[in-house]
Amino acid sequence: MQTISKGHVIRKYRKVINSHIDSFIIKHSKFCIISVYNIVNLITAAALYFLIPILMGYGANVCEISKTVGSSYNTQFIIGCLIAIIIGTIVFEILFKDIDNWSKLLLTKKVDLEKVKEIRKKSINLPYQVFIYQMIIMTFSTALVSIAVRIIINFPMIPIFKINIIVVSFSFFSAVVSYTFAKKIFSRILFDTYLDSCLDGIRVVLKTKMCLQIIPMIIATSLLMALLAYSQVIEEKGDVLFESYKLQLQEKLTDLNDIKDSKMLLNTLTFIKLKGIKTTYFVVSPEGNIITSDDSVNSPTFIYTINNPVDGNRVYGNTNEIQGVIQKVEINDQYFVAGVKFEVVSEKTVNVFLVALICLLLVNALVVYFFSKSISNDISQVVNSLLEIPEGAVNKSRMEIPVISNDEIGDLVIAFNRLQQYEKKCDGIKNDFFANVSHEFRTPLNIILASVQLSNNLEKNEDVYYNKNDIDKKLEIIKKNSYRLLRIINNLIDVSKITTSFYDINMTNNNIVNIVEDISLSVIGYLKEREINILFDTSIEERIIACDVDIIERIMLNLLSNSVKFTNPGGSIFIKMYEDGENVIISVKDTGIGIEPEDHKMIFEHFKQVDSSINRKSEGSGIGLYLAKLLVEMHKGSIDVKSELGVGTEFVITLPIIVLDGQQNISCLEKQITSQKVVNSIDKTEIEFSDIYYF
Repeated sequence: MQTISKGHVIRKYRKVINSHIDSFIIKHSKFCIISVYNIVNLITAAALYFLIPILMGYGANVCEISKTVGSSYNTQFIIGCLIAIIIGTIVFEILFKDIDNWSKLLLTKKVDLEKVKEIRKKSINLPYQVFIYQMIIMTFSTALVSIAVRIIINFPMIPIFKINIIVVSFSFFSAVVSYTFAKKIFSRILFDTYLDSCLDGIRVVLKTKMCLQIIPMIIATSLLMALLAYSQVIEEKGDVLFESYKLQLQEKLTDLNDIKDSKMLLNTLTFIKLKGIKTTYFVVSPEGNIITSDDSVNSPTFIYTINNPVDGNRVYGNTNEIQGVIQKVEINDQYFVAGVKFEVVSEKTVNVFLVALICLLLVNALVVYFFSKSISNDISQVVNSLLEIPEGAVNKSRMEIPVISNDEIGDLVIAFNRLQQYEKKCDGIKNDFFANVSHEFRTPLNIILASVQLSNNLEKNEDVYYNKNDIDKKLEIIKKNSYRLLRIINNLIDVSKITTSFYDINMTNNNIVNIVEDISLSVIGYLKEREINILFDTSIEERIIACDVDIIERIMLNLLSNSVKFTNPGGSIFIKMYEDGENVIISVKDTGIGIEPEDHKMIFEHFKQVDSSINRKSEGSGIGLYLAKLLVEMHKGSIDVKSELGVGTEFVITLPIIVLDGQQNISCLEKQITSQKVVNSIDKTEIEFSDIYYF
């Protein structure tokens, strides 16, 4: 019983889920895009809910205090989020209008085609437009509101500064994340509506795209981390200052015998000081009136904490930057509250912090810019070189791109260089092919034309004596060179059919020993004329395998003709058959000139010849052995060569012993009768040996 692994089940369900998701995206593209933006905004809002009190440096229980001095923190936050989501949804509905109609349009209709092009243009432009809008609109709108609040009600600068940092940071973060996920949906629309290689719309180069996504994230994270660190420093410094002022306050208020009223109490407090810290002194009368040393007005939060101090005697403003310490004192049987308000952070500290932060962001931006530029330049170099190829640039003028990095960019450069080398190799093969085939066509055609012309001259010239033997000789020349042309054409057509999977193979059960032996006997007459001996030897008398008899004959004749070409008179050709496990081995060995070791692999390549010169001793187009290799591989076999220069060459064919079930074995004679092609019984041997026997 077959067991199904857990991983296989998971992959199956994942595939089903992804299929349903893709189908849903296709039908509801606009809904998915708007949902992505709103989900990202909600996640951002959830993070902000917990981070704002920390980043703003709210004092203890400020969120609770907000309920008594105005609307609660939760109410303010929820209202703000709802307004942002509603406005965003309305804007997205307008921007993404008709974006999901692409699945209903037909590319065959001209009107629909124009609509599809418009949708494609939107799908390219909108991600960048929304990305920029999210960052710029939120940033500038917050900045304008902050300026207005500062001017109208003189709101403190530090909280305004913090609010702007938080808004900028999370706007950038939200823009980058939503762009990343929404871009996948837009890419799916572009993929499914692909028309041609041309794209309309905003073109954003890789360098700019990297800067747009990386720099905002660096700015956002840097600002948030800086603000978080700043808040932590303020909290710790506030604790230290609180303890110092608390000790001084307790010391000054130990002896109050000479103090008669609140003014005298306020004067006593002015002796409490810490160097470099801005301090304000206040006294709360029994009636609840607050007298300050600088006539400043305290915030509602600060007043609330005076009446409800934290840890008994600690008070806060809206944020941790403003803190204080109080102590109840009794004067003339009345209770007063004496206190010291201090600013934890100074203007100098804020300025240093701002300068350092701006310098850090500029350095990071420059590093990202030059980093993205270097990557963009590497890729552009490859792209520009690739664009030269269809433009017909000369190969020799294109140099290889140096590999200067051990990463994916380096792999891309290596891949391009290999592609360029392969292109040059293909061009070389193409040129060799045209040179060889041109020579192969021209030579027999010249001989045929010369024979025809000579025959015509003999007939026209009555003074010249000629007999039937002369005419027969010329006809024989024409026939053999016609065979040679037919062989070249057949090879070219068959190679094309095989490489495009249009070549039909007729597999039947046959005795492979008889087939090879009959082919070997059929060439004896040709070998005798060249004074070459042939010997057939087999260790098996019969072996039935599934094969195409015509193809086996063609392979053997190709190898034999190749051996005859390069074997000198007096040499020998040995054909040997034996079994090796589940395979039948056919060996064709000669005592010819041999092949250089470095040329062993080359001889089976497309249109390759060991000797490709025009004045070579033997003719050939360089297709034969390549075709033989393809035909052997169609039988799920292999062909190898063993050769030693000056000793000889051996071709070894390995064919698997495979028998077709339910098929009757066909004898060699029956096969030869039934497989004759309609070519007026042209002798296959003569065709294959035609490039040897020409005049």
